[in-house]
Amino acid sequence: MWKFKKKLSSFIDLPDRLSYFRNSKLLIYHSYCAWFPAIAHTSILNLSNMSRIHTVLLIDDDEINNLICTKIIKKNDFAENIVTCLGAKQALNYLQEALLDESDKVLPDLIFLDINMPAMNGWDFLNQYEKIDALKDRDTVLIMLSSSMYVDDINRAKMYSSVADYITKPLTAAHLQQIREKFFANHE
Repeated sequence: MWKFKKKLSSFIDLPDRLSYFRNSKLLIYHSYCAWFPAIAHTSILNLSNMSRIHTVLLIDDDEINNLICTKIIKKNDFAENIVTCLGAKQALNYLQEALLDESDKVLPDLIFLDINMPAMNGWDFLNQYEKIDALKDRDTVLIMLSSSMYVDDINRAKMYSSVADYITKPLTAAHLQQIREKFFANHE
């Protein structure tokens, strides 16, 4: 284990490292990128001729994943605003508040939803989300962004009318380009 930490520390510039403690384990953002080169060296796609979407909502209990997704979205100039919710219940509250005219919160154009979260998981969120009539008239694109590659989860996601697509983590610049072309080609 010590050799791994020593080798890992050689990849990390001390001033640039982000440390995060969870369940008594030290997770380092850059070590995550070292294991997933697609994240660390994701290319910046030329999206300059396309307008940015206004708001993206990330729903995931994993702060590291939210940080990575935020960095990729910003790096590719994909959206003007990025809102993160660390749980499904928090996200439902955000959406309910955004529906109110006097709220300063904005309804998202795109939602990335994780499946496995404590208290209320992604499936529970979808069941509640599809009951909100005011959201049915919106053109919000909801994409499952999960580490699960189980065929059962993918097929279950297809059963929800509000789910537009299913992407396996990690989110990459190529995913953003595909989303833009598939769902926001005529977006202004």
